[in-house]
Amino acid sequence: LVSPFFMEATAIELTSVTDGRPLLTDNDSDEQLMIGCCRGPGSDGTGGIDGSDEHLGRSTSSPRSLGSSIQESTSAPWSCVVFKIALMVSGFLLVMLLVETYCEDIVADLSAAIMSYIGLPGLFLSVFVADGIPQPFTYVPLIFVAVKGAVSKPTVFLVCVIGSYSAALAGYAAGMNIRSLNCGDALFARISQKYPYVPDLMQRRGAVGVGLAALLPIPLAVATWTAGSFRVHFPHFLLAGLGRAPKIAVFVLLSNGPQQQPQMGAQDGATGAPAPVVTVVES
Repeated sequence: LVSPFFMEATAIELTSVTDGRPLLTDNDSDEQLMIGCCRGPGSDGTGGIDGSDEHLGRSTSSPRSLGSSIQESTSAPWSCVVFKIALMVSGFLLVMLLVETYCEDIVADLSAAIMSYIGLPGLFLSVFVADGIPQPFTYVPLIFVAVKGAVSKPTVFLVCVIGSYSAALAGYAAGMNIRSLNCGDALFARISQKYPYVPDLMQRRGAVGVGLAALLPIPLAVATWTAGSFRVHFPHFLLAGLGRAPKIAVFVLLSNGPQQQPQMGAQDGATGAPAPVVTVVES
């Protein structure tokens, strides 16, 4: 029953309405029927299916393009980093110029009072806390205050570097052990979301990534904690932990100490005024 019907169906000849010529021969009709059975909605003339990936929700991107897009999203935005560094240095110079122009004496007296109160231990502790805990504040103004408070620049540099290096070691230890806590994964998830290029630096460059991250305008604790969680080679980390030293050196050199007041005797000699004479009269 099936084969006669199939034979009749394949023997159908299509003719043109205008001139009566056959549009398809027997062989052509067989081929067109087979192609028509294989075609579906939205198919093109070559047997392909247009937009099938889009209908099925499949991505047409190649694995290479996906990998490059992921690498771009996790790479450090160096143009933005350079802009932030330039903005920080320019702002520091502008504030220092305004202070020295309009309120030099007041700021110098206030800085001297602050340093006499906190001393070098307070400077060390401030730098240690600022670089040891992930927080957005910087201790750069405190460097300016210390230099303006008549503390020598080598002393300020040495104390700040020791405090920052101690904070780096403490941050490495914290990153190694914080994963075991319940809140550890959530904390590192927030850090990775806010600074996605930092874990990428640790994975690809190791201790070199720690040194690069220390130069960036980000909290040092973000780099050291991440390095500890990734178990960066510790002997190499001991050297990379000094990555904040160049940044500290720049701001120490840019800071100016208090202006030296000229001595009265030298001023009198320069103006030619006679020095006062004290006469003792014995009765």
